[in-house]
Amino acid sequence: MKIQYSPHAKKRLKQRGITKDQARLAVLNSDYAQQTDRNRIIARKKLNGKTLEIIYVKENGKIIVITLYYL
Repeated sequence: MKIQYSPHAKKRLKQRGITKDQARLAVLNSDYAQQTDRNRIIARKKLNGKTLEIIYVKENGKIIVITLYYL
């Protein structure tokens, strides 16, 4: 599935030193995922001793990452 990044998410990738490969892994192979009441999905993946959390939506057969950060 194709993954796109919002302008905000692109900024956060750079700011927080998160690679697109790490983000893709967290989305496609998450340790935890839950859909919110706003149809957003919160996914978490443990990477390098930290937990990466990603907020995204699924629209028209693609994933759009809204934001991402380490907990």
